[in-house]
Amino acid sequence: MAYRVARSITRNEDTALDVVQDAFLKAFKALDGFRGDAAFRTWFGTIVANEARGAIRAAKRRKEAKGEGPARTDRVEKALRDRWDYLKQSFGGYSTEFSI
Repeated sequence: MAYRVARSITRNEDTALDVVQDAFLKAFKALDGFRGDAAFRTWFGTIVANEARGAIRAAKRRKEAKGEGPARTDRVEKALRDRWDYLKQSFGGYSTEFSI
């Protein structure tokens, strides 16, 4: 059950295995906090799902930090456009005779 939940959320076998392992450790550490209001399966399934979502968020943050994600790309493109507009305004009055 745990692997299926993790795999369905992460869509990656290796990540799902890591998520299940992390979820087992987290559940074991929090076992004394299990009150029994819900079935153990439900409680543990929630931990697995939360760990899987956390793994996706962490991977997305790593990807964006490396410059591969959309957030960084958008910022870089906007900065380049702004710089280009500034240069066009600054040098727009000069003759194109000396342009490269």
